[in-house]
Parts: sequence; structure tokens; C-alpha cells
Amino acid sequence: MGKTNIVVINPAKPEQDPFVIHNVKFSASNITSNTNGATLGDLVNNADWKLFASGFTFINKQKIYKFIVQGLQLNNKTGIVKVNRILYKPLLSEAAFVKINKMQKDRYNLNFNRINLTGVNFKKLISDNMLEMEQASLEPVLKIFNDRTLPFDTTSKIGKYTHQLLSKLPFRLYIKKVVLNNGAVFYK
Repeated sequence: MGKTNIVVINPAKPEQDPFVIHNVKFSASNITSNTNGATLGDLVNNADWKLFASGFTFINKQKIYKFIVQGLQLNNKTGIVKVNRILYKPLLSEAAFVKINKMQKDRYNLNFNRINLTGVNFKKLISDNMLEMEQASLEPVLKIFNDRTLPFDTTSKIGKYTHQLLSKLPFRLYIKKVVLNNGAVFYK
């Protein structure tokens, strides 16, 4: 399959914009025969396959951020995933963001560049709903804005801390080693 757009429509919410993965290329070799009742998972797990996509984009439910993935490569045989860039971009300027909030709140502008995942176990992802890898390396640039002139938000943050949000992922996540290269964090 080459240079194909994959369009996913939620039948429960057909009024929503579809999720589109652009310019998908997929190749596979060493595919087992399906004469013995093999499942799709068996076929994918036991074949050597590569998937490339130029990327995808979606906007969060609150319509405040755009999530962008660019340059996606997956290789089942080598257990490698490469992503040129993942962006979590605000759709509102700092001034517009302040206007819609009555309390202090962080506005994020996150860029993760040159993401390389090695030792990815695609079999566990497909069969056990577990994302397991040996190493994740990336170049993060995190820009966070918070207008301190607004009143402080005194509501509980329990359940909203990073480690708690990661535990709510719809799959288990195991990363043996994380390497951050040339990263930067800006907070104003």
C-alpha cells in the first residue's frame, strides 16, 4: 500500500471531523498463511512489516490545543519507531488564553523532536495492550506560560499530576531508558 490516506470516522459521533492519517505507506514480507485460522494479530506479529506516514493532526475537545505528529516510521522487524516531530500547540495567544481563564492555569506549547524508540515490542502492544521499549530518545522544547496576576486555583490537583495521568493511559507503558538531548524548558 502506498501514499494512502486512512480516514477514521467515529460512527457514534458522525458529526465530528474524521481522524486522518496522511500519506501512509505499508509494506510486509514473511506473511504467514491464514489457512489455519490465524488472527489478524497473528499475521501482524509474525510478519516483517514497515509503516510510514507523513503524519496526522487533531484538535482537543476544548478546542484549545492542536496535536500534530509529523514523519512517522514503524518497523516491526527491527523494533524501531521514529517520529520527526510531535507538537502540542496552543490555538490561542497568551492574551486570549488569559481572557478565557478566571484562575491561574498553565498554557503549554510543547515540541518533541527527533523521537527514536528502540526495542519496541509490537507483539505485546497488539496482543497485550502494552507498549514496552528499551529506549526512548528525544529533543524536547517545553514552553509553559502562566499569568500570575490571576487568582491562584485552590482546587485539588490530585489525579492531575503527570505520573497519575500516565497511569490512566488506555495501555500499560514500560520504558527501560529515556534519553533527553538538547532539551529546553521555558516557564513564564
